[in-house]
Amino acid sequence: MKYFFLLPLLLLLLSASIFGQLLLPNQLDTVKKYTSIQAALKADSLQIYKLDFKNKNLRELPGEITKFKNLQYLDISKNHFKKFPEVICQLENLQVLYVSRNKFDSLPDCICNLKNLWKLDLNNTNVYELPKNIDKLKNLYTLDLWGTHIADFPDNIQYLKETLKFIDLRVVAINEKEQVRLKSLLPYTTIYFSKSCNCGY
Repeated sequence: MKYFFLLPLLLLLLSASIFGQLLLPNQLDTVKKYTSIQAALKADSLQIYKLDFKNKNLRELPGEITKFKNLQYLDISKNHFKKFPEVICQLENLQVLYVSRNKFDSLPDCICNLKNLWKLDLNNTNVYELPKNIDKLKNLYTLDLWGTHIADFPDNIQYLKETLKFIDLRVVAINEKEQVRLKSLLPYTTIYFSKSCNCGY
């Protein structure tokens, strides 16, 4: 029952897994996790699926990370990134990305190259807008924007209405007008808001 709510996503990933290297969510939970680039570089690069660099006092992400062609889970939360590490955009098989509690305020357009991404956690960053081509993230299922500075959303987010199931916008100063607009763009998405404000209007 743990993954029942992910059934549509599971079916989608299952079809991809038959022909490729993508792991299902329950497999990502149990696969070996590496917590340093040094340890990962000593292993078979094709067997690196999960990196957890959370709370490592990082300011840059090692370029060697691109050697891990099957990397599908990356956590760089609670570090000191002042700019989103664009090297992440080269990780084509990435499915889950945690970048919360960092200092950067924008996302590069290239993040939308991550076609397999289904979970993106940006909570407690200074991000104030989403990429204009957000609609290219066709598999995006969960988007965590808790405590960010997002004020509005690009119209083309509506093209994710069939796949994007959860957005967390708590502790985000979004006025009621924008809340109503977002709900109309994403009628099938569960969106968590804090109390609306009159900011900007």
